[in-house]
Amino acid sequence: MNGKELGKIKLGQDYSWTMKEHSSKDDELLKVIEQGIMKPNIASGVFRTVLNEVSQLKSHKVLLAVDDFNGCFSQKSLLINGKEWIKANQISFVNHLLSYIGQKKFTGHVITALSKRLLRYQNVGSYDYKELLGPEGMDFSKDYEVLEVPEFTKSEMKRCLEYYATQKWFTKGLNETNINELWYLTNGNPGELDRLCRSL
Repeated sequence: MNGKELGKIKLGQDYSWTMKEHSSKDDELLKVIEQGIMKPNIASGVFRTVLNEVSQLKSHKVLLAVDDFNGCFSQKSLLINGKEWIKANQISFVNHLLSYIGQKKFTGHVITALSKRLLRYQNVGSYDYKELLGPEGMDFSKDYEVLEVPEFTKSEMKRCLEYYATQKWFTKGLNETNINELWYLTNGNPGELDRLCRSL
């Protein structure tokens, strides 16, 4: 599903998130998404609405991509008032997402990526995916295929950077010197390349 198709989708039922905030059947889904972005107090409810509406689209195939997926099973996800840690499963966004994925309510595929960034909140001994996910995450993911993402070759990294440039994601020009510097700094690691390119 892409933005063009998303713009054609209308709500199949009425939704109410607060006494004042609601949407009606046949409202455009994109407008509902905009509401959730503009009003954080209903963002979780809107997120659940989007997942529910997408699950009804039997004629559309959905690709759901989830970054930092191991964070959904973290014992330390959010620090409240600098004192108390909240577990991931206590956060409504996480509950909505895992319920949607776990019950396989849609037609399509799920791609998840694990993150080393969350290691400071997790007591793990290695970067192995089993360690990153933990017992709860492994149990949830038992039906999924594990794929290791290798480092870019230099030619692959160059093609990726050229794509970024054609999409005008850089504020500065791309040249061989930039490419060589990025190769030296990242050694072809996709995550590091993404991080460094954000400032270009």
